Amino acid sequence: MNLYLHPKLTSQLKVALNLARDPDQALRVTASPLSKYVAENDSERLVWQAVGEFAPLKAVNGLGGTPSYWVSPSPSGAADWVVVIFIKDPRTGKQRCIGSNQLAQPAITTNPCPSDFVTKYDALLKLPAERLRLLTEVTACAVSGKDRFAEVERICKETSLYRTMPILLIAIDKAEIHLLVCPALVEGPRQSDYRLAKTGEVK
Repeated sequence: MNLYLHPKLTSQLKVALNLARDPDQALRVTASPLSKYVAENDSERLVWQAVGEFAPLKAVNGLGGTPSYWVSPSPSGAADWVVVIFIKDPRTGKQRCIGSNQLAQPAITTNPCPSDFVTKYDALLKLPAERLRLLTEVTACAVSGKDRFAEVERICKETSLYRTMPILLIAIDKAEIHLLVCPALVEGPRQSDYRLAKTGEVK
């Protein structure tokens, strides 16, 4: 089972996407444009399939060997990002979902998002390094901007503590780029063992 979807476990990503589907929650907290895009384009299945593939989870055990949480370590051991891009193919109208877990943090850019992204991506079928470069260009555009980059940096610091990867969901919606960033981290149940509780003086 995809642990990101486990009904008894939670994650920042699940909470963020649920906001676009739950009108009661939406009254208290506004859903992000990316979450709304996913809901409006019926793409939630693609989200969970993508994060399950690009950010597979490993358990971190707590008391009694029970997992406290699950993380997704970087394949290279460095600070890799999981990037998942959603875009409608202008030729077919079909929703495309393209991703990677091999991206390093890109430099801030003022360049526009590469035009004809889908066409360029498909043309690079036999050039994986060039495909990765194209994904990096789109990611750089998505995270550029003071507010967005500050949020990305905050999540990256959090993921560094847990030795997991950040997940960046990007939607190219005509002239707009929507971004949602969350840690690849699923929280397990809280645990207790009062046999470990102690009070006293150490000499």
